[in-house]
This record gives sequence, structure tokens and C-alpha cells, in this order.
Amino acid sequence: MQPSDSANPPVARLAMAFAEALVRGDWKAAYEMLAPSLRDDLQPEDLQFNYQQMTSYWEEPSDSIDVAHVDDEASVCPRRGDSDIGWAYVAIYSQGGSCQEAVAVRVVREHSREAIAEVIWGRP
Repeated sequence: MQPSDSANPPVARLAMAFAEALVRGDWKAAYEMLAPSLRDDLQPEDLQFNYQQMTSYWEEPSDSIDVAHVDDEASVCPRRGDSDIGWAYVAIYSQGGSCQEAVAVRVVREHSREAIAEVIWGRP
């Protein structure tokens, strides 16, 4: 799915950009997408550690990602606040597609910009 095809394009675009930064190993860029409240808990080296732990069993590096699901329903994001605008699940594939993991992100609007307020590592 392309971000523009989703029911909530801002959430899909940010989730996709975050996953792309993780796949590239651009931990600083991924960190910049986090909400200030999450930056206290996840430094760039924490993002690197979590991503590498999640994909540690892969024999090949990632080569593709896909926004698998975007939602803005309160029932799927129980910790919603007034600033929440949705969440997205992004699949991350190893080269050749033999392995798959994912990140799910909760997106909020803070100070007129979208930011990631929560990251769930790994596929369910």
C-alpha cells in the first residue's frame, strides 16, 4: 500500500519514513520523527539496538517495507489522547522476502507536526 492510498495519509507517510530510516540505519533521522515525550525513552542508539534485536535472526538485510495497515479508530489504539491521529503497522522484509518483521507506531500531532509517540517492535 502506498501512503496516499491509506485512509490516513499523514500517519502512513510518517510510519513509512520511520521504517525507511530504520532499514537504512539512519538512527538519527528515525529519532527526529519521535515525539518529545518518547525521545526521553528512545535515543538513537536505542532505536539501533531494538531494530537489530528484532532482525538479528535474518541472514540477509532488509530490502523492502510496506505499510500493511493504517487506522484511526479508538478501539485499536487504547492509549489515545486528544493529540492522537492514528497508528500504522509497517512490514519490513529481508532480501528475497524470506523473513518479515514489523513496527507499529502511534502517531500524534504535537505543535502542528506529526510525531511518533509509541513504537511496538516486531510482528504479532
